[in-house]
Amino acid sequence: MKGSKLLWLWILLAVLGLTIGILGMTGCGGSKSSSGGGGGSDDDTADDDSADDDSDDDDSDDDSAYPNLNCPLPNPESLPAGQTIGGGSVADAGQITAYVYNDANCEPVEGAFVVYKGTAYPTSKAGDGKVVIPATSADTTTANADGFWAVSYNADAAIQYFRIRPTDYTLYGRSYDDSSTGDFTAGGAPLGLTNPTVDGILQIGKLLNNPLYLGVALPGVSMNTILSADFMKGFLAQTKFDVTISGMNPFSLPSNIMLPTLTINNILGYTITGGNESYQVPVWAGAPNGTNPIEGLILKIYMHDVLTVQVLTNIITQCLPPNTCDIATILEPLIGPLIQKGLSFPFVAANPVWDGTGSPDMEAVGTAVKGSVGVSVSNPDPSFNYLGLMAAEVPNRALLPEGIMFADASGNGTLGYADYPEARYIALMGKTDLIASEFSNFHLNFAIQWFNSVSDFASGIAFSDSDFPPMLDGSFSNSGVISWGTTKGAPDVVFVIYVPKCDGCPIVFATVPASQGSYTPPYAQLGITPNPGTPTSVEDIVVVLGINLPDGVDINNFDPTQLLGYKSTGVNMWTNIDIISLIGGLGGKEE
Repeated sequence: MKGSKLLWLWILLAVLGLTIGILGMTGCGGSKSSSGGGGGSDDDTADDDSADDDSDDDDSDDDSAYPNLNCPLPNPESLPAGQTIGGGSVADAGQITAYVYNDANCEPVEGAFVVYKGTAYPTSKAGDGKVVIPATSADTTTANADGFWAVSYNADAAIQYFRIRPTDYTLYGRSYDDSSTGDFTAGGAPLGLTNPTVDGILQIGKLLNNPLYLGVALPGVSMNTILSADFMKGFLAQTKFDVTISGMNPFSLPSNIMLPTLTINNILGYTITGGNESYQVPVWAGAPNGTNPIEGLILKIYMHDVLTVQVLTNIITQCLPPNTCDIATILEPLIGPLIQKGLSFPFVAANPVWDGTGSPDMEAVGTAVKGSVGVSVSNPDPSFNYLGLMAAEVPNRALLPEGIMFADASGNGTLGYADYPEARYIALMGKTDLIASEFSNFHLNFAIQWFNSVSDFASGIAFSDSDFPPMLDGSFSNSGVISWGTTKGAPDVVFVIYVPKCDGCPIVFATVPASQGSYTPPYAQLGITPNPGTPTSVEDIVVVLGINLPDGVDINNFDPTQLLGYKSTGVNMWTNIDIISLIGGLGGKEE
């Protein structure tokens, strides 16, 4: 697999994971003004400020309506606003009328085709991206063209608009340069965070009793535009800085990362040095609306709560020769204390309307401004761990993780948060057996709650184990069939990300009814030979997301291109990725 393809998947999963806790997905609001140009809306408006806008009843938040930065798709068939598929039953129309558009500029794609029941139908020579397919029933339709990734739908919709993403960022016609340096600020002055300098083993107490800080600054990300993000050039800065660890080659990190100078000398035989006191972000020349929105956060790790004497003793005892230990043995006792006590997001920041000039400074908002809120899960399943995340969303501009928690055995914990200007709030509770199974299993489900202001959750946030969607169990057969099943009722819709290992082959995004139970990409028409590999040696990568859509959303009359932008109430995930091999390439847990 080309490195760019794999890097894109990792960044996508990392962004999804950061915003919902480890891995998964959630939604952000978007513009509803034109078909294909904005995010989906919650059709059940009882919990919304209104059915027509993103305003907030809490005037103290001083909401602004920021338009979607993605170009709006044309609407030649006059679908209702917020839809890219619809137009009634395929059987009634006797055909499928499809249009294929370039995600970069929303113009028709020359030389594109749509596959239906094994036949590839080319777009018309009129240059409008139109395809008319004789059809008597709904089935999978897949749009693609050379130099693009593929998009699949399965919906009983006679009109279908496809928005396909260029494989190469240069096809977006965008130019990026790194910005000048910027700072996280407080009252207009640099925040001034520092990391400890530790000189020798006798000063290890400084490492354990002083927090370590790390900042990250990125172009503004929202879930309704994430699939259009230029991760390869437009997400990470090209400028690098070095971190050195004795006995290893120096490695470089993008200057999006703000690392207060870190010097650790001769701790257990290792010396670590590195630092980048400010940050840089890519600047997109000619960005829509004259803006380059940016967002950032500060992470704090307090090692005293993670590397306790008991934990260190247990790890050393298990790993001393003649014993051997794998990465699961090392990570398992650290993850709980790290999330529960040692890791926090003390500051978040965003500049929704930064114009790409000057220093990209961002005013930091402390997550202790309002304090913390109690979160509970009633009737927790002891076979799973429950991880919570609080996020603040500035619609179409930023999604900021504010607090993280690891529930205790009774399902209780607390989440920190800030009263961020112009934000709405999302509380997510993840349910996973990854840790409890010592990394041998990986089920991941999320229950999601949405709030218009901090006052809406001031008295606490309560989840029940019954709020979580059913667990997905998937498979990827040697014949290339991607299947899934659940232990109880199916979610509303399934979103499949298929990443073939072969060079030049398109990544495939598919939106299909969960009740369908399986999806098979049109391999022959896309020039792909499926290669699932073995359980311990993954070749092609598959990620399946099961999504509970908001009340009233009809999967035959909605916008699949904005699937991640709907205010979903539950999400679950299955992947064929070997998590342990992924983390460190060290193989699975030894028996």
